[in-house]
Amino acid sequence: MTSASMVLIPRDDPVGKLVFVVIVLALGLLFFVALMALLTALMPRASARNRAALERTPWLAFLAGMAISLVLGGVAGYLFSGSYVRLLLKTEWIYPRLIGGIALSAVLLIAASFGATGTVACVGQRLAALAGRELSALRKSIWGALFLALASWFPLTGWLVVAPAAFMMSLGAAVLGRVQRDAP
Repeated sequence: MTSASMVLIPRDDPVGKLVFVVIVLALGLLFFVALMALLTALMPRASARNRAALERTPWLAFLAGMAISLVLGGVAGYLFSGSYVRLLLKTEWIYPRLIGGIALSAVLLIAASFGATGTVACVGQRLAALAGRELSALRKSIWGALFLALASWFPLTGWLVVAPAAFMMSLGAAVLGRVQRDAP
């Protein structure tokens, strides 16, 4: 048993493992909702542009995000896989490829985070319309982020459909929000 596993995840205690998973999921939910609220509050025009791009052309946003994530995700995967092969061969050229893979993955995640402000605002707006209430943009983003995160946790459907679709739509919304000039 390693000292790190004794501290972080108890190996022999199933209740401790369950508590650890619940804490990690709760913190992940809290951080996602807080990030979406913060980005919406700091950049309301960008969030409105991304939301408008999603409302105008949701399928285009999805297809653009899918194409970008497949191409750039494939390049990042190639950079990561080559790094492990070179690590096994003890070559010094591992670091540029590994750093390139990390940087490309970070760019994809940052772009998807900015696009997710529009996605959660769109989800929050539809939830508010279903409830028949008028909410501020910040509250729409908070409710949309909460709903999207909880829907992504749903076993199999959330993991394999909702979360990847939300990622691709967010990435596409970020790109379309920047490219389309007739947005607010």
